[in-house]
Amino acid sequence: MVAAQVSPRWRLGLLAAAVVVVFGLYPLVALPLARGRDWNGALPFVEADEHAYAAYVRALADGRPRRNDPYSGRDDAAGAPLPESFFSIQFVPPQIVALAARALRLDASAAFALVTLLVALLTPLVLFRLLADATEDARLAAAGALFVLCLSTVPTVYGPVQYLLGTTPIVLSYPPFLRRYVPALPFPVLFLFYLCVARALASRQRRARIVSVFLAALCFAALVYSYFYLWTTALAWACCLLALWLVFRPGGWRAGAKTLAVVGALSAAALPPYFLLVSRRDAGIDISHQLTATRAPDLFRTPEVLALLLLLALVWGARRGLYAWRAPRTLYALSFVLLPFAVLNQHVFTNRSLQPIHYELYAANFAALIAAVLVAGLFRRALRGERAPKLYARSLAAVTLVVLCWGAAGTVRHAGRMRRTYELQDRLRPAALRLAELGRDEAGAAPPDTRPSVVFAASMSAADYLPTVAPQAVLWAPHMFVFPGVTPAEDHERLSRQLYFTGVRFDGIDETNAATALDPRRRVYLNGLVGNTRDNPNLSLSWQPVTPAETRAALDSYARFVAAFDRERAARPLLSYAVAPADGSFDFSHLDRFYERDAGDRRGDFTLYRLKLRP
Repeated sequence: MVAAQVSPRWRLGLLAAAVVVVFGLYPLVALPLARGRDWNGALPFVEADEHAYAAYVRALADGRPRRNDPYSGRDDAAGAPLPESFFSIQFVPPQIVALAARALRLDASAAFALVTLLVALLTPLVLFRLLADATEDARLAAAGALFVLCLSTVPTVYGPVQYLLGTTPIVLSYPPFLRRYVPALPFPVLFLFYLCVARALASRQRRARIVSVFLAALCFAALVYSYFYLWTTALAWACCLLALWLVFRPGGWRAGAKTLAVVGALSAAALPPYFLLVSRRDAGIDISHQLTATRAPDLFRTPEVLALLLLLALVWGARRGLYAWRAPRTLYALSFVLLPFAVLNQHVFTNRSLQPIHYELYAANFAALIAAVLVAGLFRRALRGERAPKLYARSLAAVTLVVLCWGAAGTVRHAGRMRRTYELQDRLRPAALRLAELGRDEAGAAPPDTRPSVVFAASMSAADYLPTVAPQAVLWAPHMFVFPGVTPAEDHERLSRQLYFTGVRFDGIDETNAATALDPRRRVYLNGLVGNTRDNPNLSLSWQPVTPAETRAALDSYARFVAAFDRERAARPLLSYAVAPADGSFDFSHLDRFYERDAGDRRGDFTLYRLKLRP
């Protein structure tokens, strides 16, 4: 199947890794440079969900327990235990990042930048070795590594087809595997698992085979406690490979099947503790993450279309005699062709579907692209004729050039798209650092069972960002619902309080014009009042659009909440601080009805106020 003895030209792999590092670090460098002398030290978060991950890492680095909620400020304690969450179950990456942040005295954004550097360097190197072993062609392996990683934005719902159809505004995007800390940190481990299994099957030396088997099992165990979508992808791929070995029976298939069975048996040892943690998960997780019971096939996503085309190409090549179906090399390529169908339809067997868009973004697209490189390697070996080497070299150069242009354009465009959000975070950083100082003072003076102070942030973006720097809880934030500290009902109540203090109104809005008359900000708020994630059809196979009746009920409920708002509600939770723009643009009239503000402590473009509940 593969030649473990191949000595690829590592300089080509290092060159590919250097390109990915440049693409990965570009937004982290370009945006602070654009701020110039106004830069306050914040490094960009490249995706919106990174705020939740960074807040969790910051809490761990501060010494808080594994089960913690950085947004509500609640921690697991003997008298008030917290259930498990996806953050606490998938504990390996955040603990590693938190340890590094504590040892190097880095804040969350700097620690995440370190993760980007590490992952952008290691992932293409591991992938290069994987492709070099499988194709015995270092040039194809280096170009293939760039092909897979830079074009990972193509075979997804965010690909060019959707752009041409006008169904999504996102065309070119930051490489999805670099979202931190997952799937970024465990992502090269997935490729290392593929590589170790392949070497275990190919090795003729018993000692090398044993080492590869144990490394594969260790990689699988690390994936289990790192990211759900990656370990299930590894499991699905191993099952596909084992099935192909048993069906086609290549040379030495009995030994190969035995090797795969040993890998499976050793890997399975990591699962019982995992399922025990899952059984103790927060009941709200299934709702917030839209766990759905369904067996309906999901066969028309872009990675599956690409995989189908590759399957047809494989069949055509085999029928033409370019390679043998039973050759291990062919079956290895076929396993990646089948993988997108396996992960995107695992619910057909399990009757459980959990946000399949994550398989499409972080697993199926990469599998389809790896398959494309491996299929290209099979066809390259069948090339004949005097002009074949030159034609192959030119084609490889042309494809690499297109890939580099695509990757560069996507990275630059993504940096431009996130510039406004990043500038807000960097301008907010001085106030967040002051809150962190106050939090340390409070921690030293208050009893250990005292909950942290609660901050009211004048915007939802600010509320999401503050816990990545400061230890205080926030009244509400867009990512509050993904943690176990609050129930869905409490999250709804806190959102309503946030809207009241912010002065959000829905005058003139009803179920007939909500889709067209609302500005983007208030549309987000209304979606939150209806139910989190109801606005994204990609998160569930059973997604149903918000009905007019649901819109009407949400608007009526909020109107009743505002009409009945009183001091008791204003004090749940009791607010200690408020953060608002220093330019006086924020309307404090609703907050001032129930709280007294001090003169304020201006920090850069924002002012931090101490609050006291009025008598």
